[in-house]
Order: sequence, then structure tokens, then C-alpha cells
Amino acid sequence: MTLTHKEASALAAVAYSVNLLRNGRASALITGGVDDVEATFFRIHDRFKVLSPVDGKEEAARPFDRRRNGFALGEGGFALFTETWSLANHRGARIYAEILGVGGTSSPCGINRWPSDPTHLTGAMRMALSDARCTPHDVGVVFASGNGAIDLDRTEAAAIREVFGDDGVKVVSIKGALGESGTSGAASLAAAILSLREERIPPTVGFEELAPDCLVDVSPEARPASGWLALVNSFASGGANYSVLLRVLAAG
Repeated sequence: MTLTHKEASALAAVAYSVNLLRNGRASALITGGVDDVEATFFRIHDRFKVLSPVDGKEEAARPFDRRRNGFALGEGGFALFTETWSLANHRGARIYAEILGVGGTSSPCGINRWPSDPTHLTGAMRMALSDARCTPHDVGVVFASGNGAIDLDRTEAAAIREVFGDDGVKVVSIKGALGESGTSGAASLAAAILSLREERIPPTVGFEELAPDCLVDVSPEARPASGWLALVNSFASGGANYSVLLRVLAAG
């Protein structure tokens, strides 16, 4: 099965897999995403003037940064072996994390535009929390969808503040390092699982100074993890929104 939801494709595939497992239609699945930077695909993005630098300045992906000016395309492949808890225990598997909740919504916006209204992004995150029967206070870190695009970062920051309140939650984006692609959601899942197992949150590469319209807790440095629950967001241009809540198991 192949799902195409632009930048949210890989996380959409994970959400779909979770539902197959829960409904008993499968007991084990390989799920994730793969993408590459192809010349025509690159030229389309360039023509729509969404890639950094959109303003003639330095090219770089800077999630949530004051100087952000567009995103950089990335590529790669990330796959996860997902299975029911009972099967994993039965075969003695080394379990890295448990998917507790998934959420999906759609935002009304142009096909090549990022959502400007945080309402439906907020809805995806709250749906994942509700599905997991968790509260925002339980979450130690959000692996954000923010990629350096002016509108996406602003809207996601507003949505995160709406869900987690003024006290906030630690936020990181790996897209300053890996770029934006259809596999970004799976990449963020993998990063969340492996980094929390090491009890460290990775830095947001490219970030230096918080933008005044992105008031979330982002850091250019690696930080100690607080807790074992991570919320992973993947929001696409065109309005597909997915969130997945993970409980990461300690290494050892």
C-alpha cells in the first residue's frame, strides 16, 4: 500500500499501519517512507518560490528561527517494523517504542500552501493525545514539522502553544539537518525513538534566534530528555496533518 500525502506521507503510512494492527487486519508490517530529490520535482518547488532562500539571502533551513526564509529539500528512506505488542512479546523482540495514539485532520488551504490556521493542527495533536489517553503534561518533547517555511513554522508554533499552554514543552525539528521530504515523518519517528533511548534531545540545526512569531522552546544545542513520551508531527502543504504519540522504552 502506498499513501501520498506530500510531506506528511510517511507519518500517514504509520497511522494507517497502526489502524491495521488494531483492527486485526495484520499482525506485523514494515512501514515508513522513501523520497529522493529529482530534478523536475526540485524545479517545481523552485518555481513556487518555497525553497530557501526565497529572499535572495543565505540558503539554509532554519526551523523557528528569526532568519528563516524557506525550506530545503531532503531525501532518504526510513522504515520501521511495526507489530502488535503480543506478537513482539511472543517472539522475544527487542521493543524500542510503543505507539500510543494517532491523530489526523485536514486543513482548508491551497494545494501548495501551508496551513495558516492552527485549528486543525491543534486537532491532530489533541486527537493523538486523546487516542493515547494522555494529557499534554505527560509529553516530554514534540518533534515538530517545522522546516523553515514562514507560514508552517508560525502556524505550528501557535498550535503547539494552544495544546501545551504558556509553560510549553521542549520542541525540536530535525529538518534543519535532513531537509523536508515525503519521508520526514518517519525520520522524525526514528529520531525520537533513538534519541530518547539515549535520554538526549537532538539540537535543531540551523536555529539560532527564536522568531517572535514562533514562541516555542527550541534549542540549537542537545538537551537532556524529560520523560519517555514524544509527540511527532507531520503537516503537509495542501493541508494533510498527522500526529503520532510514542512511548519510548529505555535502552538496556
